[in-house]
Amino acid sequence: MIEKLLEKTSLNRREKLAFFRSMLKREMDVMNEYCNHDLPAEYRVEFCHLENVKKVNIARLLQIIEYYDPDFIKVLASTDPRVRTFIGYYFDFLRNNPYGYEAIEHQNLFGNWDYIKYKLKILFPSLTLEEIENFKFKRKEFIEYVMDKVGESRESVELKLNNATWYESVPYLELEEEMSKMWHPEPVMTDEEWNFIKRHIKGRKNIFIRENGTEKLVYVEVDIPEEELDKYRRDREGLKKMLMSRYNIDEDGAEQILRKAGWESETYHIIPPVHTDVVLDYGGEAKPTPTKKEEKQKVYYGNVANFIRHIGGLELETLNYYDLVYEKLEEEVQTILDRIILTHRRILGKLFGIFYTADPLMAETILTISPERFEFLKELTTKVTIRDKKFDLYSNSTAWKIVKQRITSRLPEVPEEEIENFKGKRADFIKYASQKTGKREETIEIILDECGWTKSEEIPPFLRQIGP
Repeated sequence: MIEKLLEKTSLNRREKLAFFRSMLKREMDVMNEYCNHDLPAEYRVEFCHLENVKKVNIARLLQIIEYYDPDFIKVLASTDPRVRTFIGYYFDFLRNNPYGYEAIEHQNLFGNWDYIKYKLKILFPSLTLEEIENFKFKRKEFIEYVMDKVGESRESVELKLNNATWYESVPYLELEEEMSKMWHPEPVMTDEEWNFIKRHIKGRKNIFIRENGTEKLVYVEVDIPEEELDKYRRDREGLKKMLMSRYNIDEDGAEQILRKAGWESETYHIIPPVHTDVVLDYGGEAKPTPTKKEEKQKVYYGNVANFIRHIGGLELETLNYYDLVYEKLEEEVQTILDRIILTHRRILGKLFGIFYTADPLMAETILTISPERFEFLKELTTKVTIRDKKFDLYSNSTAWKIVKQRITSRLPEVPEEEIENFKGKRADFIKYASQKTGKREETIEIILDECGWTKSEEIPPFLRQIGP
């Protein structure tokens, strides 16, 4: 059906609806391939995360279907009474955790405990929110508890946790933006949260430091006694200065270490670390002996490369369909499809990164077959990072737009159009905003820093890797 519709010069409304319904079916079929349990364990979580990102794309696809069939979502939402109950949990989440516009894009919330626990309430209806809350930062213990109470298998519980974005480890959970402390005031840190930070601040950390005007990757082995750490429980700035002094690193490097340990800011909620150089230490607990099947999976990486080639081909084919139908659609639908296509391309980029670990020969050849790419590729290497040349705030329209939105949320008297007029004129904007809002210039300066418009006028760290 899809091919026949694409052969037509133009499509009527009913044919467009049929096309996107067929694409929805195809997208769901492809998504089912991602959480492949025959892959080595260390790869599964990456594919499960990409599967969750694809769910956001499928929601966008349903937006298009709703454009041609306005009652479609209403029927989905109003037929089964469980939907009314479950969507109530989402509004409870928004009411208790007012993230504002950031919550509209769900991938902003992946890995966020407040978001996760409401999903767990749906996936494990026999548990109360209070029971679930008791297992914050205790994923292994939660699995054992559910297995004992509900009687589900470990594989079933693991799958549900991945669906709720509570991953065992997350190599690159790149949030499109950091949740603003304006919308999420931080409660008093509990003993459990402090112990979590102390456990994860130790060990080898890879950080970027600036040296002679350029940034380079270095490794720092953090080893601080618990008694000494306890002195800084309510003094994040003091701990940062101590890290700078002890390990001879700059403020940005110390900040990276604190964030990798899960301590995001003075007022921002604690989140589990999402970096590959964090290793959980559960004490002297013996690790289970791997089965023969697990050992075979760890040794045999050819199936990873084959799987990515297979699933990458499906994604490319889907992109072809979207590109071919694009000119036949209304402008409103094209706007939604633009975001779907962008996410598809970024998913392919993530797949390529995983593919490089399994078949470096092919991946490297793809990148280096054309000498014209060499300058671009050199900018991607670790020694001279893209931060030096590519992180101008105004050159990235997405980052600049998000920063402007943040500023207007804090300074509603100043619309985005007026901020745009001061692009590249931060000092002038501070004076203008001070006069218009009646706030002191020092206050405006702090607000701009928190919103991402810093003196350096670079893309702020929380926007430097914008996820799919």
